[in-house]
Order: sequence, then structure tokens, then C-alpha cells
Amino acid sequence: MSAENAESDENVPAGAPSRQPHHQPRVLETTRLRLRPWRDTDAPGPGEGPDRDSLRFMPAGAQPGPDDFPHWLARRRREMDTGADLHWCIADITSDTMLGNVQIFRMGAADGRFQGELGYWLRPGARGCGIIAEALGPVIDHALKPAENGGLGLIRLHAATDSQNYASQSILRSAGFTQWGADHRAWRRADGSLCDGTYFELLAGELPDDGQQHGYSPVTAARSPARLDCGRVRLRPWSEKDLPRLVEGLADWMSGSVDELTARRWLARRRPPQQDPQLASWCIADRSTDEALGNIDVFDTGRPVLPDGCELGYWTHPDSRGRGYMTEALRRLLPHLLGSTESGGLGLRRVTAGTSEANVVSQSVMRAAGLRQWGTAPRASVAPDGSSLSQLHFAVLADDLSMALERGFGVEPVTLEGTGVRLRPWRPTDAERVAQACSDERTQRWLGRSLPSPYTLTHAHSYIASRGGEAGEGKPLSWCVADTETDLCLGSVAVTDVRHAMGTAGEIGYWAHPDARGRGVMSEAVRLAVRHAFIPREDGGLGQERLQLIAAEGNTASQHVARVNGFVEVGRDRRAEPLGDGTFADLVRFDLLVDQWPVDG
Repeated sequence: MSAENAESDENVPAGAPSRQPHHQPRVLETTRLRLRPWRDTDAPGPGEGPDRDSLRFMPAGAQPGPDDFPHWLARRRREMDTGADLHWCIADITSDTMLGNVQIFRMGAADGRFQGELGYWLRPGARGCGIIAEALGPVIDHALKPAENGGLGLIRLHAATDSQNYASQSILRSAGFTQWGADHRAWRRADGSLCDGTYFELLAGELPDDGQQHGYSPVTAARSPARLDCGRVRLRPWSEKDLPRLVEGLADWMSGSVDELTARRWLARRRPPQQDPQLASWCIADRSTDEALGNIDVFDTGRPVLPDGCELGYWTHPDSRGRGYMTEALRRLLPHLLGSTESGGLGLRRVTAGTSEANVVSQSVMRAAGLRQWGTAPRASVAPDGSSLSQLHFAVLADDLSMALERGFGVEPVTLEGTGVRLRPWRPTDAERVAQACSDERTQRWLGRSLPSPYTLTHAHSYIASRGGEAGEGKPLSWCVADTETDLCLGSVAVTDVRHAMGTAGEIGYWAHPDARGRGVMSEAVRLAVRHAFIPREDGGLGQERLQLIAAEGNTASQHVARVNGFVEVGRDRRAEPLGDGTFADLVRFDLLVDQWPVDG
């Protein structure tokens, strides 16, 4: 009898009575994973036990460490002996390495069961790769399949999670679960603090009635990706001749060593006869040389939570970045995905994508391709150093694609970190500081023509509300200049005429709160804004060639900021600036070209 189908008395802790083989979960497989019974050899290694997030969001003992694994496994087996619980070890299908656990528990006796609770965890090093989402598909199918067809015969699955465990909530929603309730301060964490609980459910009747595995759709039947040409690139299927470039691209994307065998497995998943029916992949190739430049994956078509939709994933070969290839490829592919089947498209209604808050390059690419950010999931992804990052969600609808591509130059402020200052999006809580700054006598003198007087809190709220909308329309891109330690608003910096500035020219504008003057705050803020403006769009910037800056004669502080950032005085407009006291001043004009930047110091 194999290890997957039997348990010997050698695995029973000393002193425990001998017993019959316990209820073993059925082995289930996906493209990357094997879900199988736990073994004595699956103990986590050093550093693979519960980490800070595990201890924060899960009950003590739910996830084992190296020392308590034997006790944890013995308890899980006793629970499965009752027939009410099943625990699968999530293992890598190639190496069989333990990655985590998924369980259905509290099902009750087999002859009367109708529902069960879903639970899961991953060892820290396995997070952020979509493993739980992939594992839940076959588990859910098995749980809700009628018993006469080999399933568990449940009609309802439910799950509960900490109200601040946004990653787990996102996983459940993506798997088709619906939140049905919440408890206020009803859960006690391991540190003794109280938190809200959120509750989700999935009913058997909510699954697609098409005889396919959970999450699959007829739309995603395996097919060879259509060949699509545009400008400098061609979108085509991957081939054997692409292997050397594929190995290099995957190694960079996965941040690790990749051999040819791994690349072949990756390729097999995208080609018949092993093609994943939920996945279509395009090789982005140079239209002249046919050399592979990158990859676009279209996956998760037909999920219950995303009917007639799909999600995008992509990467660029390291030697092909910064040239606009990915933006060009996506702007060609999106009309194909969202086009009608009669016109040769896939007939989808919605395309989504997600990226980390730290990946400003990917954010820029998506916005340039016509997608718009619709939400943020805090602490939903993991940085290489193990810290938690927010996940940003983007989407475009078929009905909105043409308009989105036309206004694709609309941008939104990304957070930029500098020495002592941070450029971030505006928040309603900044209103009081805005009102203070704009009521200041010095601000009123130099910006008087554009500021109401008196400047009220209502004006400040209106100013903040207008910043985001203007950026999305390709107008001023405005940041709040904030202190890196306190996050207190210190001023404003903006790049105006963004639509016109894409590839040509824009203008820098700024003001400082009175208590931030004389400390180099605005010089550093303008340095960050200039840097972002000159970085190519494909690398996350605005891709501008020229910036101008205008300061009134006599405003020596503003002119100093221009000069220390490398701006050169190029002329003046005489008596062109009306001041707050009713007089007029000359406007001194400065500019800075991209090939003159960066400036030393």
C-alpha cells in the first residue's frame, strides 16, 4: 500500500493506541501543485514555521513549526479519523516539497453532512505566488461534487477570517465566495487584542453547471494564441527556438536560477497537449528579428467572481526594458481580448490586472494601456524582504476600451521617497495644513491671483478632491509633500500639462507650508518630481523631454529651488504676473532638458 493510502503504527505517537488507517484525502493535482496526504517527512525546516502574520491571524497551534510538527500531525490524523475533517498537504508537483495546508473541517458524520468549513495556510516562503488560489480550485470541486460521483457531497462551504487579513479575503472572493456577515470585536488574537471577524460562503448551486472543474469556462478551451502584429512587435505563440531567451526571462522574473528543464515545463503548460485550459500566453517578439522580448499571460477566464473576464500577467526580458514594448503589446492585445467573437476577438467583457504598490513601472504600463485603478487591498502581497505591501487592482471594460486608449495619457501620482520628504497622493486629512499654507501672507502674495481670500477649509477640501480627477484626465499631476517620519503635509509639488507633456514638455509648480520653509524641503521635493518626469514611461515615469519652471521676480526662494535642481534661466516676461497686493512683477522663465539631467548635487 502506498504512502498516500495507508498509515503504519510507526507513525502513531508513543503511548497512543493502535488504530485502523485514518480517512485519507484524495490526491488532487493542478498544473503546479499536488494536494496529497501529509507524511511524517513533511516537517517544516528552519524558518518555515509560523511568522508574524501567521501568529497574528491564526489560532495558536494551527500552523506547525519544526519542533511541534509531530504533535500537530498526530492531532490532524486523529481529527481525520472522525471522518469530519480532511487535511491536504499542498506540495510542489515537481519537487514534492511541502508548501502549506488546506483543510475542510467540521463536516460532521458522512451520512448527514451537508456543509464544511474551509481553512488554509502557507509557509512564509511560498506566499505571493498564487498557490492557495490554485489549490482551492480542485478542493472546492471535490467538496461540492455529489458523493455518487466521488466527491464529498457538500452543498455549502464557509470560511472565516480576521477583518484585517486582506490577503485571505481576496483569495476567498477570487474563489467565488461571498461575504455574508461580520462580528464586531468577536475574535481574540494570539496577542490578546480583539478584532472583527468576517464570514464567507460558497453554495454548490453557485458553481458553473458545465461539467468542468471549478473556475474553468468554455471560453478558455485550449487554443493557440492568435498572431497579432503592431508597430515594432508581434504577439505570437511561444516556440522551442525561444528557449534560450525564455530561460533568461524566467530567471529574471522569478529572481532565481532557472534551467532549461524548468523553462520546458513552463512552456508545456502553455502548449497542447498539456496546455492549461485557463491560460493563454503570447510571446512578445521583435517584428523584424522575431527575437523574444517578453511574455503576456491571460488567465483565470471564467472565474465565478469574474464572469466573461480575465486577468493579465506579464514580464519583459531584462535587455528589452525601457523601450515601450510592453505598452505597445498590451495596446494591441486588449482590443483582441475585448473584441467580439464575430470580429475574431475573444468576446470578453472585462480585463483585470494587479500589481504591488512598489511596482511603479507596472502601474505606469497598465495606465498607458488603458486600464484604470479601481481598488487597493492593503497588506495583500509580500516584498522580497518579507514586509507586507498593498496590492493595486486595475481593470478596463469592453465598452470603455476605446475611450481608455484615447485618454491613455492620464496618470496618477505614485509615492516617491526622498531625503526627509515623501511625495504621496493627497488625502482629506491634509485639508487643515493646506488651508494654513494658502492663508499665509507670503503664499497669498506670490500666488494671490490663483487663491481665494480668505482661504477656508472648504476651499482646501475642494482643492484636494480636484487633484486626483485632474491627473486621470491628463491635467496636473499633483503630490502632497509629506514628512517621511510624521507624514505631515509640508507643501505641494506638481507637474502640469501632463497630457501635452508626454514626450514633449511640462511645467513644475510648488508651494510650501510656512513651517517647512528654509529647510531644503521644496528643493528635495522638486528633485523627486523632476526625476519622475524624466524617467521613461516604460520604466514608471512620465517620459518627458523638457520641463519649464516660472517664478516671479523677487521670489528668490522659488528661484533658488529652480537653480539647485539644474534649471537654467532662459528669459522673462515683463510685468506678466499679478501679485496678491495688486502690483505686477516680471516672470522669470527657467527650463531643464532631459539630456542635462541628472544634475550633480
